[in-house]
Amino acid sequence: MQVAFLRALPDMTAAAYADLALGGGAVDDDLKAGGQALDGIFENALENCARCHGRDGLGQGQGAASGAFPIIAGQPAPYLSATLQAFAQGRRESGFMQPPASRYDAQTLAELAEYFARQPGPVPEPGPDAGADRDAEASPGATGPLVLPLDTPQDAAGILEGDTDLGYATVPMAAPGGTPSTPEALLALGQRIALDGIAEAGIPSCQSCHGQGSQPQSPDFPTLAGQPTWYLAESLMLWREGKRGGTAFSPVMEAIARTMTNEQIEAVSAWYSQRSRIAR
Repeated sequence: MQVAFLRALPDMTAAAYADLALGGGAVDDDLKAGGQALDGIFENALENCARCHGRDGLGQGQGAASGAFPIIAGQPAPYLSATLQAFAQGRRESGFMQPPASRYDAQTLAELAEYFARQPGPVPEPGPDAGADRDAEASPGATGPLVLPLDTPQDAAGILEGDTDLGYATVPMAAPGGTPSTPEALLALGQRIALDGIAEAGIPSCQSCHGQGSQPQSPDFPTLAGQPTWYLAESLMLWREGKRGGTAFSPVMEAIARTMTNEQIEAVSAWYSQRSRIAR
């Protein structure tokens, strides 16, 4: 049944998807013509979100399925609201998010954003150099003008498996000591990108906008600690290809992602994903 559904998904209308996946009838009963919200519409909208993200916003799934969905708990309400609007208006493409987001008016989406912003998010694990001074401001030179580097082709095969025979791989700018050959070395590279950036490659520190702890530097940016590795890496890859879309700050991320190698993306994504404890 699931395979048949996925095969039909590319040609499925938004209305058909909503009826099949979201129990559209229950929501339609609470809508006036034109989509104005009536009593109970927020609860229906929240239930739609909870199918994947959970009512706590920490994502559904246990064991092998853990980390199947991005964490939205504790994210700033302005960021969540802008993201939902981007899905609803098609500025950020997603076959799963666009149909439910487009069913509700801006007020309901804003209420959903406020709700999930109030939920406790992951608790960041203190990093080796996670002093308060580093959280407050980026390292000098890490947020200068973006300069596109020369192409740096990579072959990241074997990195996570600890393969040390990587003489065939081009050494990236981010790893002056050589291509990371162990998980520990890869995480160290990720930490460097997150906390300091790589000025010579035009990569600012992630914390300069996203912060290092549980709050970003601005409510327009998401926190990154605890997000699944696949979600962070896929977002950066899509930004690099100009296909991610989203809020008004997407062009900033596109410019940064275009300077990053596959290895740098993998490293910083892995580092952030391991920086949290989720209490259920």
